[in-house]
Amino acid sequence: MEAFFVVGIGPGDPDYLIPRARAVIEDSHTLVGAPRHLALFRGLGKEEVVLTGSFRGAFERIRRRAPEERISVLVSGDPGLYSLLGLISAQFPRQEYRVIPGVSSVQLAAAQTGRPWQEDRVINIHGRPLEDLEPVLAESRRSFVLTDRENSPARAARWLMERGAGDRAVTIAERLSYADERVTETSLVELSRGEESEEKSPSKEEPWRADLCVMIIEGACTASG
Repeated sequence: MEAFFVVGIGPGDPDYLIPRARAVIEDSHTLVGAPRHLALFRGLGKEEVVLTGSFRGAFERIRRRAPEERISVLVSGDPGLYSLLGLISAQFPRQEYRVIPGVSSVQLAAAQTGRPWQEDRVINIHGRPLEDLEPVLAESRRSFVLTDRENSPARAARWLMERGAGDRAVTIAERLSYADERVTETSLVELSRGEESEEKSPSKEEPWRADLCVMIIEGACTASG
């Protein structure tokens, strides 16, 4: 079986796609990914397989077709950080796939806000329980939290405040790399007072997305008021 590729496509803007990833995608016959990922490369005229549901159908397609065609599975950010690579590594022997790294939303959030992050914690509450935030309560170090529509920054802030986290400075980095990127300085207290705005993005087609968001929570109680 020819190895297929798991390709990190970065945070969204094609400018953040590394040259090796671009070359692999251009050389592929078939691209597998979410609609948002596939749309970035539609001009290449590749066959597309849309990821839906349990991914079982897509995995079976890869098993059947990898011997005769080059397949790239597209994932947001870097494959090693909370991506489909976890399922793929459990379903396929290591020699059957190759991983191409990408720029993660955490990397870009740190870069856009001028923060080193080698000692920080990364927590994912995208599709996961808010209880996964528990380490933040006792942390003296900074935490990067990946949110989603249900587990929004406001809901995460309320959960933490209700459990005695105390006020802390927070940075919300939304839609990083897109034209309507937004970075907001706030605090747990301010966030916990209400839900995020439903205002539309400049395109007027898509609301601000809590699932395209990184919440940076400082480890010390540096926020005032």
